[in-house]
Amino acid sequence: MLCNTIVVGAGVIGLSIAKILNQNNVETYILEKEKQYGTVNSSRNSGVIHAGIYYKNHSLKSTLCIEGKNELYKYAKNKKINHKKIGKLIVAQNKAEISVLKDYLRKAKHNNIELHFLDKLELQSLENSINAEAALYSPNTGIIDQHDLMQCLVNDIYTSNGKIIYNTELDSIFVNKKYFEFSIKGSNQKFRCKNIINCGGVDSHQIANRIDAFDKNLIPKIQFIKGNYYKLRGKSPFKKLIYPLPNKLGLGIHSTLNFSNETIFGPDTEKIKNLSFKVTDGLEKKFKKEIFRYWPDIMTKEIFPDYCGVRTTLNSNDFLIQTFKQHKINGLVNLFGINSPGLTSSLAIGNYILKIIDV
Repeated sequence: MLCNTIVVGAGVIGLSIAKILNQNNVETYILEKEKQYGTVNSSRNSGVIHAGIYYKNHSLKSTLCIEGKNELYKYAKNKKINHKKIGKLIVAQNKAEISVLKDYLRKAKHNNIELHFLDKLELQSLENSINAEAALYSPNTGIIDQHDLMQCLVNDIYTSNGKIIYNTELDSIFVNKKYFEFSIKGSNQKFRCKNIINCGGVDSHQIANRIDAFDKNLIPKIQFIKGNYYKLRGKSPFKKLIYPLPNKLGLGIHSTLNFSNETIFGPDTEKIKNLSFKVTDGLEKKFKKEIFRYWPDIMTKEIFPDYCGVRTTLNSNDFLIQTFKQHKINGLVNLFGINSPGLTSSLAIGNYILKIIDV
């Protein structure tokens, strides 16, 4: 047997799972098809630590985000990872949007999430250039340097005798009663392990399709959503993160800050069929129109393309973590649709996997 457990994918989710399994004496290796960890979506997001405001009660997104937020702040503090509880404002432009804010406020109280309702004057005392009728203030929303985070996770994996094997892509997976036998692209050699954790992100459905005994009808319909980001030229005018109300496909074009005090706007929501990590051309007008709703000064400012990511969404709009209960294959866990708040939830997802696998 090569090892007890194979994790497929060295994004922040795979790294978090491997770190927690190895530190609990579950020998775990990561297989990563790229030449470095976190090169796909884990390095292409806003780096926000979410509070858990939006998600349906008792959903995986809700429970794992709330647990993960606390775990991530604790981990960042212990490891001295660059992070900051910067706070977030969700702004409303009219009575209908204010009603939505009040729904979020009620849900937050139910989940013990700290939120404060601000009227227009209170909002302007925090951010005087924002145009809105009201807002919710989340003091426990923050930002984290996701690159530092992933490097610390990698260090933890190696110090607990785990391994990350790069430039290695799973070709086919065969299910035996007691183990999995799998092959690697470009090699005729066969390997064995007891558990396989599929957290391949945008490739997760393709990996599931390579498992011989897996019922392919259980692979959910996945929509790729490309999210483009633009950067504001010059120093940021904001002290907090600024969010409009979310839409069906995402959290809207919001304003975040990085550790250089630069403002990043995004992501937008662009449905795509083929993966592309090139910022879509000609989006400046669209971005400015959306941002203008809460920050009119944008029309006299310069923004330019920065980066983009591609997230997977499911019809359920929740995380999907498939186990034996769904597919009847011992030792197999498939993670689908781990989009936002995936970064925030990463350590909580690791704890969740530890509880459900057979070690």
